[in-house]
Amino acid sequence: MPLPIRVVRLALPLAGAGLLALLVLPGGEEPGAPDARPGTARKKSEIAAVTAETTSAPEVPARVDAVVESPVAEHAPRESGSIASLLARLAELEAAVHAPGVDRRRAVGEYRTCLADAVAVGPELLDDLGAHRCEDLDSVSARQAIAVAAGIGGSGAVRLIAHVLDGSCDPAVGLASAEALGRLGGPDAAAAVHRAFVSGAGDPHRYRFAQLLGQLGDRVAADDLAAAANDLDPSVRVAALAAVARIDPDRARPLAEAQLGDGDETVRREAARLLESELRDP
Repeated sequence: MPLPIRVVRLALPLAGAGLLALLVLPGGEEPGAPDARPGTARKKSEIAAVTAETTSAPEVPARVDAVVESPVAEHAPRESGSIASLLARLAELEAAVHAPGVDRRRAVGEYRTCLADAVAVGPELLDDLGAHRCEDLDSVSARQAIAVAAGIGGSGAVRLIAHVLDGSCDPAVGLASAEALGRLGGPDAAAAVHRAFVSGAGDPHRYRFAQLLGQLGDRVAADDLAAAANDLDPSVRVAALAAVARIDPDRARPLAEAQLGDGDETVRREAARLLESELRDP
């Protein structure tokens, strides 16, 4: 006889996504039960509960074991080790979200539930992720590691994600890292995004690093952002000016006035908009 289910809305941070998860719980399990609290400490061995499908299926909690019924759910060979298996499991479930012909709501719920179980292990999991050299992982696995670390949060997560951002050569991983640091905030997060912005000439996401620096209010980056108002890339010029406008409006005003004569229409339009709004004289 099928178990009844309860559907609970759960909001979790996720690099590159802002969806509300649908957490599917067995009918007898209350969301407030002691073992369901996100802050509950778990032993590292409990990571196996997240990835137990690779070992013994009967051990897996029902809400994690329900794999999306699609060709994507076929299990590929995995690296040994619980962290590698965890990241592979998350990658599988994320791929299922975008697979044609699947129940997207259910797939999102499965992914977010697996992510929540990993996050609930707590800060001790950050040491294991760090030892796994996330900056050297493939793009998909690295993004899963960033999502887990960002969900755990705290200074340890900022250090780990900043290390990934500093060491990865993959633009997608760099963007995911910077977005996560933008959500976590703080001086260390801003410093890492600033480093990525300065060293990221030619990076397709450099404009986004500038936007995040403005969002983080990083005054230390003001000089480099002001210089980038003359960048070769129009998207960087626009983002850099907007970031300076948020950090130091007085400094941004003459930059905006100069951009009124820019050769790119988008840059001119954005400069005019800023002068009529955020940078308008009192």
